[in-house]
Amino acid sequence: MSKQPVPTVTKTAAKATEPFTADYKVLSTDPPLEKQLPRGNATDPASLPLEKLENLHLQLGLVRNARLGPAFGPDPKQLTMKIHAQSSSRLNIEIENAYHQAWKVPQSVVPRHPPRVPFARQPGHTLDYEVVWNNSESFAFTVLRKGTGEKLFDTSSLGLTMKDQYIEFSTHLAGGIAGRVVSLYGLGENVGPLRREPGTTATLWARDCPCKPEKNLYGCHPFYMEILPSGSAHGVLLLSSNGMDVILSPQGDRLTYKVIGGIIELYIFTGPTPQQVIQQYTELIGRPCMVPYYAQGFHICRWGYDTLEKVKDVVSKFKDHSLPLEVMWIDIDYMKDYKCFTFDEERFPTKKLAEYVDELHSQDQHIVMILDPGIKVQYQTGLYEPYDEGVAKNLFIKRRVTKFEEAGDGTKYHAGQLVDFVGKVWPGKTTFPDWFHPETQAYWTKHITQFYQKIRLDGIWIDMNEAASFHDGDCSHIESSEDRPVRLSDFASAEPEGSDAEEEGTGRVLQPQHQQQPQHVDSNPRKRKQSQTSDTEADHSPESVQPKEVIAEHEHDYERKHDPGFPEKHGYNANLQSVGNNTDADKDELPSGTKLPVVYARPKMPPYRINNNNEYADLEYRTISPDALHHGDVIEYDVHNLYGHMEAIATYNAIRSISPEKKPFILSRSTFPGSGQYACKWNGDNWSTEYDMKASIPGLLNFQFFGISMIGADIGGFGGSATEELLIRWHQLGAFYPFMRNHNCITNPPQEPYVHKGLIEVSRTYLDMRYRLLPYWYTLFFRSHQDGRMVCSPLWVLDPTDQDLLSNDEQFLVGESVLVSPVLKLEQDSVNARFPTGRWYDMHSGVLEVYVQSKGENPKQAQQGASKVLAVDAPLNKIPIHLRGGNILPRAGIEKGTFIRTTSQVRKAPIQILVALDETDCAVGEYYHDDDSFAAADGTLVKFQARPGFLGMSSFSAKNLADTAVFSGKERASNVADVMVPSGNRDLRPTFVESIMVWGVGIGQVESNKVLKAEAASSSCQVEPLQVRISIVKHVAASEESVQHRRELSAVPNEEFVVQSVQVENSVCDYDAVEIINQEMRKQLQSLVQQKYFKFYKLNLYGTCPFWTENHLCMNKDCGVAVVDESTIPQEWTSTALGAISSPTNGKNFQPFKSCQLKDQDFCQVDDEAISEGVYVDLIENPERFTGYSGPSAAKVWDAIYDENCFNIAQKMQLASDCEQCSLDRQADEELLAGKLKAAAMTGISLARNPIADAELEQRKPLDRQDEEEFGYETPVFQPVYVCAALEKMTKLTNSSSTWTRIYSQGPNLDCFVSRVGAHPDRLENIYFDYAILVRAVTKLSGYLKNYEFCTGNPEEDAGVKSMVDRLIDTSSKSPAIFDEKAMFVGPEAQALKLEFRDHFRNITKIMDCVGCEKCRLWGKVQTSGLGTALKILFSYNDEHLNPIKNPNLLQRTEIVALFNTLNRFSESVDSITKFREMYMQQHGPRNTHVENPVPSERQQHPVAPESAPTAVDDKAQSSASVSSIMPFFTSVLEGHVILPDQDPTSNPQNEPLLSSYSIGQHLLKAKVLIQDTREWMKKKGFVLSNTILGMSRMPLTFFSNDQRQAHKKNHPEGNKKDF
Repeated sequence: MSKQPVPTVTKTAAKATEPFTADYKVLSTDPPLEKQLPRGNATDPASLPLEKLENLHLQLGLVRNARLGPAFGPDPKQLTMKIHAQSSSRLNIEIENAYHQAWKVPQSVVPRHPPRVPFARQPGHTLDYEVVWNNSESFAFTVLRKGTGEKLFDTSSLGLTMKDQYIEFSTHLAGGIAGRVVSLYGLGENVGPLRREPGTTATLWARDCPCKPEKNLYGCHPFYMEILPSGSAHGVLLLSSNGMDVILSPQGDRLTYKVIGGIIELYIFTGPTPQQVIQQYTELIGRPCMVPYYAQGFHICRWGYDTLEKVKDVVSKFKDHSLPLEVMWIDIDYMKDYKCFTFDEERFPTKKLAEYVDELHSQDQHIVMILDPGIKVQYQTGLYEPYDEGVAKNLFIKRRVTKFEEAGDGTKYHAGQLVDFVGKVWPGKTTFPDWFHPETQAYWTKHITQFYQKIRLDGIWIDMNEAASFHDGDCSHIESSEDRPVRLSDFASAEPEGSDAEEEGTGRVLQPQHQQQPQHVDSNPRKRKQSQTSDTEADHSPESVQPKEVIAEHEHDYERKHDPGFPEKHGYNANLQSVGNNTDADKDELPSGTKLPVVYARPKMPPYRINNNNEYADLEYRTISPDALHHGDVIEYDVHNLYGHMEAIATYNAIRSISPEKKPFILSRSTFPGSGQYACKWNGDNWSTEYDMKASIPGLLNFQFFGISMIGADIGGFGGSATEELLIRWHQLGAFYPFMRNHNCITNPPQEPYVHKGLIEVSRTYLDMRYRLLPYWYTLFFRSHQDGRMVCSPLWVLDPTDQDLLSNDEQFLVGESVLVSPVLKLEQDSVNARFPTGRWYDMHSGVLEVYVQSKGENPKQAQQGASKVLAVDAPLNKIPIHLRGGNILPRAGIEKGTFIRTTSQVRKAPIQILVALDETDCAVGEYYHDDDSFAAADGTLVKFQARPGFLGMSSFSAKNLADTAVFSGKERASNVADVMVPSGNRDLRPTFVESIMVWGVGIGQVESNKVLKAEAASSSCQVEPLQVRISIVKHVAASEESVQHRRELSAVPNEEFVVQSVQVENSVCDYDAVEIINQEMRKQLQSLVQQKYFKFYKLNLYGTCPFWTENHLCMNKDCGVAVVDESTIPQEWTSTALGAISSPTNGKNFQPFKSCQLKDQDFCQVDDEAISEGVYVDLIENPERFTGYSGPSAAKVWDAIYDENCFNIAQKMQLASDCEQCSLDRQADEELLAGKLKAAAMTGISLARNPIADAELEQRKPLDRQDEEEFGYETPVFQPVYVCAALEKMTKLTNSSSTWTRIYSQGPNLDCFVSRVGAHPDRLENIYFDYAILVRAVTKLSGYLKNYEFCTGNPEEDAGVKSMVDRLIDTSSKSPAIFDEKAMFVGPEAQALKLEFRDHFRNITKIMDCVGCEKCRLWGKVQTSGLGTALKILFSYNDEHLNPIKNPNLLQRTEIVALFNTLNRFSESVDSITKFREMYMQQHGPRNTHVENPVPSERQQHPVAPESAPTAVDDKAQSSASVSSIMPFFTSVLEGHVILPDQDPTSNPQNEPLLSSYSIGQHLLKAKVLIQDTREWMKKKGFVLSNTILGMSRMPLTFFSNDQRQAHKKNHPEGNKKDF
């Protein structure tokens, strides 16, 4: 038989350099474009004002015709273009013919989910991208990433062709420049490398084809992700169901779309991380479905289990060989003559099959059966109900009769009539349900329900749904096809598909000459067949065929011999044009706004032939004819690629109606964007070859990109014969597929895991490993369902800047933790595995096997990828599996050696927590578990964090799983924060921990970049169950249920750090002015912080302490913090979040400060709105309070803050056990303290408190309480005075009999204030000094704040907040100057001191992660951030920087919120001091410092020996010092009097207020005291509180009257240290 002739088309004469594409210019825009200065290649650039308007509309006019033949039809004269900035990271562009109505994928078929955070078009809100039109005379626009200018999509100089049946447009890529390789991923479904190779074509036309390279396969996913040289990523989706070729140019510098219909509906996702790109993409198309727990187990299937007895035998053999088996699958063998919804009563008697399925269920095993869409044509009614009903209701796809026909039942049809389209599948001639028909869903649900009533299935496998047919197009004519079920003998009755068959002619034609356009001539895959790799040729030679290929060839031969119309059907007329290509003259005859529908004259033979089957085959090749019709006059030509997707939706809805309480399990072969919401996927009919085993890895990773997380290949291969070694290696690899199934074909030998002795042992080992990891797998599936994260990831997700990782597709990660390095070549006993940076522990032994330095640690790697290739042993019974350090995995806590047969054993077992420490001895992880129902009513997410000596567990209520079957357009996609929200009064699911395994404890320096010897790095630590204390709360209140339990794990000794002191000079503070200012600002602040903008604060509440081993957490109920549902938070906050810290790539683990990217001006690390691990907290609902947090843990926090003798700022804090100076300093401090205490007993003056002895001091306080340990040394991080005021919002502590309960319940307690604050002048001083700092910062920021947009999501509330802030600013601005930052840090030494102080303060902000009480940690973070923001404003920015026009986003929202809340806290403290002063005067009256024997209160009867500087006093003063010797100084402060030690007490008879400050720093400067001298002097004086949380001026304030101040200055012009 001869080949079909290749038609020729006359081209229009043109210059060789003239593009083939048409081009369009901008006619008009609404609104007008904003002109810009020329840049790059843009000659007439204009910016599109997307931040101002939701939609931008453009009218484009034709300026150049496409150089194509007349078969393509005319170019439309006008196009409409709509650009919509849907969110800060998602851009939508739509282009269509202005006068023709082309096909667009319906919203009902593929819902476009709205972004969780739509873009708020308000001042101060910005997009991550900008769109620039480069030349108004051409179709030339560029989408740029703001900040970097990287091009995400660029059409410049590439033109646009927009015909009815041919669309072509292109974008420039980053490849091809300076030899750079483009890193492009996606565009499937096909077989090949993960990273697309230059010069290749991805053809998207769904078809049934065995998995062969360079052929279009079952699904169509027109989505790609590009990773740029910087490591940033972006994604692009062309949402079109029409067939297309997507061509990557040979140089890799351009990507071209050639689409045969529809419109351009483009979505661009800005990332910038690869994980974020996928999350943004699945937010649009829908998150992957949540799988039932059992689906994670091992599945077995074979086409050939053709009797029930064979099925039983297989299940029994798994049990006999102690191999897990979760799901038994039955292929088409169970059907009667392969007809859907039927059972062969001889081979699979329904009753016995139902009884056996019940038996499987009783053994916690499951069953899945296949269901094809093709319904057998049964002309005689009454024999096959599914066909009869479908015909009666017109539910099948139609075709239009072109000439008189007579059907097999004698029915006559005339031209123009609609009849059912008939194809051929397993049962013979078949029809296909029309999913567009409104009644098809009910039909499908009915028959699946009847099926379920007979057999209690657990899932459905939908196959052949491209839709596949063994006949090309329609085969209604009896002479065209034999109408009988397929027989095994058919498999050898025709020539296999290959070169010989092609020589004879198969009805497929080559690409017409006129379509081989010069710019893409090298992209024709046919031209590269000779250069394919040898292993590909060997693996997929013409002799390697599968039964369906043979059947299809037999069908084609039969048609050629028996159908008289065969030549006509396969002819080709290249000169036919689309009827829809009407001229623009038609527009004058149409009503305004009316469009002509596009009608295709010859949809079977479009003018452009896509590269179907890699040979430009007809569109109807082995599928439904493209001219077939669906309900509503929808043509198959437009919707062919949607068929499998729509069947998955119908099947999902049917199962949900049958078992609404269960999660559906559906496995589909053909998929489309959005299919992951409804179905899982397998890679299709692969082969038993090394190549296919390797190709399965890019296959499963591609579908992670496409939003289908449950994916796997047929283990062992579907077609061909697998050797024992291949089966061993494939089962080792398959144990880490998300979907693990062994499946093969009836014509090949069985390949169950028990067929070879060696295979049994290896399979048992790796199945056991898989089942033990199921808690981790289930957590990954949950995360994928909630926020779209990939369940399996390519290695480059850890470091997309590493070029060596970008090409790696022979390894992959499970999550981002477990590295799988399979053996992909036979007869190999080692693997050259690539390891990204970090520690890598062998999962088999727990040994640290590989350590790869980061670029920062190894300067030689700065210019290259940090990952390393290392040879790892891989004998036949093992493949390398590694766990990355810094991760915590939940595993099944089942005793080693126990046979795990099903997943139910795993679900019922407690968990084992596997902790793999990183280089900083830290790790994080999480564990999700629920009742496995669809609603997941008790879904609980447990988050783990480990740091040296500590393992924390926090439980969160997870929201119910979303039902994706119903979409109204109003739903929002799930988000990571959704799992962090309380959801009402109910029990959380208990978490039972069997044991905890810690890997990496005590490992010192290890050699990097090589495989380590086991004995050199084996320091795993097993912590037995009895050493772990886990508290499970059965019922918790709604306000507290976000945190269910948290306990400690002591695995390594505690470490302590001594902190060096630091001095900051030059401050001015007026004491009495503070109180005057506060009187005016107090109420304003109280009202302000109640507003929505200021009361919600986002932070990482569960960060790990980077500095020491933590060994205690406050377990009092008041320690807990209730988090807020992020859905109640204004979406604008997260969409515009700007981080002050650049997180490491993995975004998880604490990095030492040498790796922490703070900006120079930052005084603190601020948690911004974008942090993934952050939670929102309502500060009003979580007030600062005494909580009971106490003991060594609390003391250690204060010790680290105050006693900074060994605080190495530039590097990570660590204990130097051999630091002699540290020990000497501590000893000296303790000796000094003894002297201070002795002197303090004789004087009434208390100096700075030394926290070194605080623990001992507190133990001497005989408080009236039962439990000293519970309440010991405890204080909030800042100790604001208001806590003692105990207002009604303070709740009672748990222990109702304690003194603290009485303190809180009886209102403000003066004794509490005296002992905790009033007796400590340093604390009083700090309160006033810090208040002055904060007020000055707000005043300096006034210009910035007056132009700041306080966005709350409500314009009226915005205006109210703005007005309140303005009033507060006016009040602060009118106040007397109380702080002058310009007088500080003057001179080189002072500048150095400023930088040192800044670094100290940064560390103090990180110390807040070491606070064991959540409430204290919350307010510690808020107030250190608030003070840090104030310091940044005062000392990092001048007035020019604080220009809201030049720097509109200078501060994050969290910084502003922290600043004002911190000011409010200190305002409340100052106000409380005033109230306590009044209380004291009411109780004791005015008195001076030398009142003898004051009557002590109950609290004062057991005083603490005060701390005082050694001062010369007379005997009278000693004898008159009462047991309440702390009172005199405190009295003078409260009454407004201070009597200096050398001053006559009677010198101030009028009790004149003496509260003013003196500029101590100025004094020191005049005295030219060196910084080091000042430190030494301070040590001698005992000022170890030299750096409190702020500590700007660390000399205690000395109070003078105005006259005394002037006299002091006169008498001491140069400053005298003794006076301080």
